[in-house]
Amino acid sequence: MNPSSGVLVDSKKHSGYPGLRRQVVSVPCKTNMTRRMENLSMILGAPDEIKNETWIQQFHSKGNISDMYDLNTNNIVQLEKYAATLVNRQMIAGVVSPASVFYWYGTKQVFLPAGRVQRPSFHHEFPDFKKFSGIGFTLAHELGHALHACIVDDPLTSAAPITPFVSDWTRKNFLNLTSCVGKQYSSFEVEVRNVPSDLIVNGEQTLKENVVDILGIQISFKAFMEHGEVSSSPVHEQFPHLDFFGCDEFTKEQLFFISFAQEWCEAYESDQIEYERLTSQVRGDTHAPHSVRVMGMLANFEEFSKAFHCPVGSRYNPEEKCGFFNI
Repeated sequence: MNPSSGVLVDSKKHSGYPGLRRQVVSVPCKTNMTRRMENLSMILGAPDEIKNETWIQQFHSKGNISDMYDLNTNNIVQLEKYAATLVNRQMIAGVVSPASVFYWYGTKQVFLPAGRVQRPSFHHEFPDFKKFSGIGFTLAHELGHALHACIVDDPLTSAAPITPFVSDWTRKNFLNLTSCVGKQYSSFEVEVRNVPSDLIVNGEQTLKENVVDILGIQISFKAFMEHGEVSSSPVHEQFPHLDFFGCDEFTKEQLFFISFAQEWCEAYESDQIEYERLTSQVRGDTHAPHSVRVMGMLANFEEFSKAFHCPVGSRYNPEEKCGFFNI
């Protein structure tokens, strides 16, 4: 089995909803959702169509390669519009955006392009804490989209009536939890170094992504704790050719969370540029800024506060949390 596929399999086992809180999902609904999860598949690396020269020529005939930036940007937009008309859109999106991992609602597939299964995101020799906290979380996040669609909004391409997978009771309870997330994130400020910032996250605009973030970190962590290995020998001895300086002093849980947070690190040319980009993101993106996403996921996850002994009421261990799983 491909190592990245194994991470998906482990994540699927723990998104199959046996861990969803009993007061949220009834037993029959858990059974239905588990069956649905088992039917999910993953496209790994690249779509089969990419090997078809005729198909590739036809696809790229919709745009012209140029040495002009604006023209090429417009061509990408045109290719996206063309891709939206095709039945298996995730196949095409993998060609246009080779580093985007996503769940496609119409076909119920997770697409993991080749650009995300190589360094620095993934390597088969990476320790498990990095695999599960990196590409493992990314896949679990997309599985979270599948769960959200299953319970809340099942947008299928077919016009036929949809057979409900969950009861109204389950849907209502789940929406109550998502409401908690929306209110909480709407109180989060976006901090920018050395620049006065009045940026506040729009909890409703980013709601779905925030919900599946919280689902994703809990799924990937549970999969790691049950299936990930951490040898008793020091990390630097296990992986002498890799740079994991200082790892030997941390617990298995701490290694997961540290590695997870590092995946979100980013740098800007200047504080002003950072402020301008974050302002644009807060106003129009369905994803919250990275710093907010990390804080929101970890602050809502009791296992994180346990691992680092965060005092109750502190930033990363609030008294009221918005969670979905019993880990």
